[in-house]
Amino acid sequence: MKDKKKGPQIELKCKNCKKIYTISKTYQKHQTKIGRPQKFCSMVCYREFERNKPKPRKRQCIRCKEVKPFTATFFSVRKRVKFGLESVCKKCVSSRALEPNKKYQRELRYQTLYAYSNGLMKCACCSESIYELLTIDHIYGGGGKERRECGNFFYRLRRENFPYGYRVLCYNCNMSRGRYGYCPHRNLPEDKIQEEYDSSLIVANF
Repeated sequence: MKDKKKGPQIELKCKNCKKIYTISKTYQKHQTKIGRPQKFCSMVCYREFERNKPKPRKRQCIRCKEVKPFTATFFSVRKRVKFGLESVCKKCVSSRALEPNKKYQRELRYQTLYAYSNGLMKCACCSESIYELLTIDHIYGGGGKERRECGNFFYRLRRENFPYGYRVLCYNCNMSRGRYGYCPHRNLPEDKIQEEYDSSLIVANF
């Protein structure tokens, strides 16, 4: 079939209503080349077909590309989208939402360690300087109880302008002092170590 105005025409069968319709051969060739061949006689049939399409059992997350069961266990519920579930899995959504918070927590931790170490960023007992091994020690104890009550510990310290009663220790020294009352790194009494630490402590303000 050939139309003088539209050029060569071909007949196709609509995938939804099964109606025979004609379309430009050149247009269909172009659509096939880009991977989108014409299958419906109108947008109405296309939307009706998509609306009545059965829900797939599995779906590939558009972000991590993992194929997972297409259920509310793995994908968030959203009524306005097709099939009522998001196209991004819950794992990807939660990881992306936590990224800004993780960055803020890292900055907060760095500021707190910097303040209580007088900018030296090292353990007050053994002089350990590896950043990942440093932590905040409660000089007078009660650290576990305080953390449970105050929530965000580093945020509270900065809000109160880094109050007295804390110091920077490495995890080894902190655990040893909390469990045994002393640290094997040094045989000095606790009050002597505290005097040395107090004499050099200058709290930085942010």
